[in-house]
Amino acid sequence: MSNFTFKHYKDTLQLALNKKYKFLKCEQYNLIKKHEKVIILRHDIDFSLENALKFANIENKLGIPSTYFIRLHSKYYNPLEYNSYNIIKSIQDLGHEIGFHQEPDFSSLFPNPNEYLKQEIKSFNLLFQTQIKGVSTHEPARRGIQITPQNISEFNLEYESYFPIFTQQMKYISDSGARWREGCMSEWINQEKSKLYINTHPFWWFENSPLENY
Repeated sequence: MSNFTFKHYKDTLQLALNKKYKFLKCEQYNLIKKHEKVIILRHDIDFSLENALKFANIENKLGIPSTYFIRLHSKYYNPLEYNSYNIIKSIQDLGHEIGFHQEPDFSSLFPNPNEYLKQEIKSFNLLFQTQIKGVSTHEPARRGIQITPQNISEFNLEYESYFPIFTQQMKYISDSGARWREGCMSEWINQEKSKLYINTHPFWWFENSPLENY
């Protein structure tokens, strides 16, 4: 049974540091080849900003940067709400990258989905006083990926989180649905796999019991 406690997360990151892994944000993808052992930490924030901030604090105390993708249309949090907005700004202030967890299902409600998405990206940048470099598609297996290497320049972006530089040139593992389908991140770090691209969903993680989250 996989361990999804915050303590295990912290211990696993410390293990990676002990094994001399270099941690990069998604926006630093151009540095992947410059390091023998690299980990990119990506967090898709589907449900819980509070747990995301716990992750961000753990990483910050260890001197580790990562990337957090924020939804604009989640049923479970509103980035425009005062407390939620401050959590996201706190994650930024800890030195982490934020990006847009883009939802094709929402864009598809409009006559021109790509034009609508461009406006969403502009709104996201304005809201958080930033210039994001990338997006992560929410549930790409269901709706496909709207931003491709062929059209990404139209959106004033550099990357989409499922581009080959991440998923084919690195070993991609995810805890989607509270299940590591190919083994826990700690197992891959123990094996010292040279290039790891790790996607977590902080909602699944807890102090003592998963019942804390729902």
